[in-house]
Amino acid sequence: MADFLVSERYKILSRFSRYSFQNELMKDLSLIVLLFFICFEINAQQTLLVDEQSIRLKEEQIKSLGDSILKGTTDEIRVNANNELKSELKMLLQSPNTFNYSFDSLKNISKVKSDDDRVRIFTWILPTDTGTHYSYCGLIQYRNPKKKIFKLIELKEDEIDSASLLKKSFKADKWFGALYYKIIETKNKKTVYYTLLGWKGNNKQTTKKVIDVLTFNNDEAQLGAPVLQFEKHIQSRIVFEYNAEVSMLLHWDEHNHAIVFDHLAPANIAFKNQMQTYGPNFQYDELKWRKGKWNYAHDVDVRNSNDVTKEPAPNKKKREFYAPEK
Repeated sequence: MADFLVSERYKILSRFSRYSFQNELMKDLSLIVLLFFICFEINAQQTLLVDEQSIRLKEEQIKSLGDSILKGTTDEIRVNANNELKSELKMLLQSPNTFNYSFDSLKNISKVKSDDDRVRIFTWILPTDTGTHYSYCGLIQYRNPKKKIFKLIELKEDEIDSASLLKKSFKADKWFGALYYKIIETKNKKTVYYTLLGWKGNNKQTTKKVIDVLTFNNDEAQLGAPVLQFEKHIQSRIVFEYNAEVSMLLHWDEHNHAIVFDHLAPANIAFKNQMQTYGPNFQYDELKWRKGKWNYAHDVDVRNSNDVTKEPAPNKKKREFYAPEK
């Protein structure tokens, strides 16, 4: 009997020892996995939270790729350079530390930032077919301090039919590409509108300029909003098209808080709707923000505006595709 009790006690102790060992082993494995993910998270944050010197070095690399996009001798060189530039810039701009970095050396990339310090947009062009065709690329840095959100949004150019272009809003993956040079912040109730002025090289015959509107719905970007009164219509965006050999003024007049632009007309009434014949007729129109929308006015007097009168008169000098007039 005594031997039986000793045997059973030994079995119980053995099972307990094995259980304790397995339990401790599981605890150790859980700790190792936890430490692995902590280290992974720290490394990821270190990768994104780059210092200024690292940003500067990457900026030089991107600058060189930008030069290749514009000066490459073949379309293949330009396209490959653009793919690499986009990849490097996307990786870099994911870091919140880059939001206020100037990127002054990137002359071929347009950079605009909103007054509320929540939106920064990078846009650039890829010219192909010996500079007669233009593709547009864009990235938006967006931050929402209240929700502690910082995100990078890629703008993907897409073909938009003319019936939808002026009336509809689109997500970032259906973008009417343009090179933005001004962002204007307005607000109606709880919605903030970021109105964008942009240049869009079209073809050898015509050039386009655009007024578009960026909003964020649940922190997702939307382009186009029905807040633009143009002539007798309410539109989600305005697109101007005119002869490629002339310049058109599309400008934010800070003094008068108005978007001022040349009135376009054909050289002869017989050429109406033939956009290659359109150009400034030395009249100015404007849009002013009132009651939640941009209100249109025709043939305004801009003589008291220093901002506009400093602009050169329209001329026949053909502008370079990578340096649009503002």
